[in-house]
Amino acid sequence: MNALRLLRKGSSFASRHIRQRLDYYAERGWSRPDKVGILRTPRCNARCLMCDFWKIPPDPAREEISSERWIDVIEELREWIGPFFLTLSGGEIFLKEGIYNIVRRAVELDISVSVLTNGLVFGSEKNVQRLIDTGLKAIVFSIDGPDPAVHDQFRAVPGLHAIATRGIDLIKSRKPDMTVSAMCIVMRDTVDRLPEFVEWARAVGVDRVLFQPLGPNPRAEGDPRWFEKNEWFVRDTARVDRAIDALLALKEKGAPIENSADNLEKIKTFFRNPSMTQITRSRCLLGQTNLNIDEYGDMNFCYKIPGSIGNVNDGPIRAAWKSDAARRSRREIKRCRRPCMAVCYRTYTLTEKVALFIKYAKAGKI
Repeated sequence: MNALRLLRKGSSFASRHIRQRLDYYAERGWSRPDKVGILRTPRCNARCLMCDFWKIPPDPAREEISSERWIDVIEELREWIGPFFLTLSGGEIFLKEGIYNIVRRAVELDISVSVLTNGLVFGSEKNVQRLIDTGLKAIVFSIDGPDPAVHDQFRAVPGLHAIATRGIDLIKSRKPDMTVSAMCIVMRDTVDRLPEFVEWARAVGVDRVLFQPLGPNPRAEGDPRWFEKNEWFVRDTARVDRAIDALLALKEKGAPIENSADNLEKIKTFFRNPSMTQITRSRCLLGQTNLNIDEYGDMNFCYKIPGSIGNVNDGPIRAAWKSDAARRSRREIKRCRRPCMAVCYRTYTLTEKVALFIKYAKAGKI
């Protein structure tokens, strides 16, 4: 039965891949997304120095979508798309009441769910058990390096590194088959210890390690020269080269580094020329492969492209996907030459997708 389920899922993703490529040129909304990202709440219980997302106040004229409504949205997406990858993030995703019910329902619908967290809520063993009881298969902890002092300084929460590490240990001891990832931001105070981070992650039971170069915080998103004013941007590119070369060597030896070798090399390029570097290769298919939904229900394909293609409360999501607003956004994405280093936004070939599907299937993530 499990083999048949995987075969059906694989066939669905493969046929969707073809439609996505065709729709890139047709711009008719023929495709359906592989990945849906839900920004569940902008609230956060950390005060990260390199991110001012937590400083952005809620819109007093709007109301966040309720947990019950989010479940309706996820059910609608599953009926329309079929199998897909769902990422839940914040802010801090676990601050929102009802999040465990949302995760549980998505798992019941056979959606491949991943959540991103800073881990602070898992100082409570009760929350660890609530997470495990949802049936979740994959979780990503945002941890800036192996040094607790550096991590806690940047997150402005004393003891956070130890709390997150303890949370990982509890999760892996109670549910060993849950895939736990650790994502580290490459910046001034972490770059020299990236290889050490890989070894630290292995030692505490992390299954996968990801690296994301520092980007502009939300309020500096429109400034093309943001990096010149950012004190945590790595200006000594020799330090980046040494760290990335060490990571490439570790990856060659089988270290669980999720970034491709190509992406790691692009990180070097990024710190040399942050105003130009892209990881999307010859084309960006976000308008065909990705759908993002914010806390108010507004939808878009890419956070760098202004405007919404619609709201989940204004009618069927599939109608917004094929709307004139969606078509205009897809055209802007095709013309886009903005710098982009978001690993999750990279466009994959069919061969790469097949390899990832097999890899995730073996890991029990699909």
